[in-house]
Amino acid sequence: FDCEGSVWKDRNGYPRIRIKIHKAECILGNGKNFLLSLKCMLNLFGIETTEIWTITGYEKNGTKTKGLCLGVKTKSFNNFLKHINFRIKEKRKRMKDIMGSTMWDKPGFEGLHKVVR
Repeated sequence: FDCEGSVWKDRNGYPRIRIKIHKAECILGNGKNFLLSLKCMLNLFGIETTEIWTITGYEKNGTKTKGLCLGVKTKSFNNFLKHINFRIKEKRKRMKDIMGSTMWDKPGFEGLHKVVR
């Protein structure tokens, strides 16, 4: 998750963890298979994920690409931190800031613990 993963708050202030890879349309199936494998592996650690979704992009040479995305469900953030986490300092800090924020008091986030390494 360090290179292709990201952590942020969306425009509504909700935390998000996502992995995104871009592939040329002709090899899109390889990327989808990779994310499906990752989804299964994360599930072994009790980390629930979203369905895979796509976004469109372009390489500098004009080749059309598709971004394949997979998100970690908010209720699985604790397991993500416990078993995976980020090794990049800035992403760990961002995760710590999100996990320590008052947004956990919002409806739907009850019972989530503030686990930070």
